[in-house]
Amino acid sequence: MTIKSSVLFLLLLYVIKGYGQLTLTLQVPSAGVVQKTQLWNFLLVNGGAGDASVQVTITLMNAADNTPVMTAVGKNMMVPHGAMQVKPADVSPVQYRYHSPAFNADLRPEGFLPVGTYIACYSVSSWQKAAGETLLEDCITLEVQPLSPPVLHLPGNNDTIGYGSPRFSWLPPAPLQLFGDLSYDLLIAKLEEGQSPEAAIRQNRLVYNAGRLKNNFISYPASNALLDTGQTYAWCVVARNNGQLITQSEVWTFNIAAPGIPGKPQRQAASFVTLTRNIHMADAVCEKEILVAYGNEIADSAVSFVITSLGDAREQVRVTGALSLSPGHNFTSLPAVITRQLLYDERYLLEVINSRNEHWYSKFRFVDTPRQ
Repeated sequence: MTIKSSVLFLLLLYVIKGYGQLTLTLQVPSAGVVQKTQLWNFLLVNGGAGDASVQVTITLMNAADNTPVMTAVGKNMMVPHGAMQVKPADVSPVQYRYHSPAFNADLRPEGFLPVGTYIACYSVSSWQKAAGETLLEDCITLEVQPLSPPVLHLPGNNDTIGYGSPRFSWLPPAPLQLFGDLSYDLLIAKLEEGQSPEAAIRQNRLVYNAGRLKNNFISYPASNALLDTGQTYAWCVVARNNGQLITQSEVWTFNIAAPGIPGKPQRQAASFVTLTRNIHMADAVCEKEILVAYGNEIADSAVSFVITSLGDAREQVRVTGALSLSPGHNFTSLPAVITRQLLYDERYLLEVINSRNEHWYSKFRFVDTPRQ
C-alpha cells in the first residue's frame, strides 16, 4: 500500500469512527401541551476527535396509522467534540411542511402542535460524508393534550330553571390553537336516586345527544320530548378534534321547575361571545349587553379590544377600550359606556389583543330583544 493510500485509509477510518460515536438523547415532553420549538430540545454527543457537521430532520406521524402529518428540517450545524445541548436557535430557521389540515389552526414556527397522539422520529444526517447520509435515528411517542377541558357555564351546577326549553353554553377547551377542527357533543341523561352525575351519563339512556356542534351554545330543541318537571338531569360536553374524542367537561346537574313556578333566570346562551383565533365564525347574539367569554391562559391582568361595524351598517362604528381579567376562564361584560355607542340590529366584530400580540375575534349581532 502506498503512503498516499495509507493516509486516505486512515482519514476514512477516522471519519467513520467519529460518526459511529455520535449519539442522540431526546428531551421532548411525552404528554401535555407541546410547542413546535420544544421538539428541538435534545442532546447530541460527539465521541469523535473532530467536529461533526450534521442536519436534523423531524418527521411527525399519526400514531394510529403512521401517516406523516408534519416534516421539519433544521439548518446545518456543527457538533463539537463532547456533549452539545441543542436548542431551537441552533437549528433555526426551520423549514416546516404540513401534511394534515389539523395544523392549519396554528402555522407559526413557535406555534402549538394540534391535539392528538403522534410518533416523532428524528433523523441525523451527515454533511461531511455523502450529503444526506443518515447517521442515526430515534423516535418518541407524543400525546398532545389540552390544558383544560370545556368549562360548563349555563345552566349552572344544581340550578333549577324555568319550565320549557333550557339553553346550554360552555367555554371551549384551552388553548384553542391546539384544535384544527373543533366540535362538541352535548349529552343529557336523567339522574336516578343515589346515582352520581358521572354514572348517569355513563350508564343511563341519554334523553338528548347532540353531536358535531360547531358553536359552544345550543337551546334544547322544542321538537324533542319536554324535560320532566321535578326531575334532575346530568349534562356534560365532549370535545372532538377532526372527529376524534379529545376531552370531556365535568358533569353538572340541573332541575326543571314545574309550570307556574319560577326557576332561576337563564341568560341567553348565545349572548356570550366566545373569543377565538379564527376570524371566520358564526355570529353570536347579544341582547342589550355584551357578555364576553375568554380563556386567559397567559394570565394577563388586562387586554385591549376594538369593536368595528360589519357589512352595510347604517353608521360605521369603531370603539376601543380595555378589559380587566383574572387568570383562567373569564366571564365578563363590556362597560355600558361602550354598548351605548352601538346600534341595535347591527353586526359587529370584537377583536381582543393580548400581551403576546395575539388577536382573538368574535362576531356578534346587537339586538334589543331576543329573536324568537
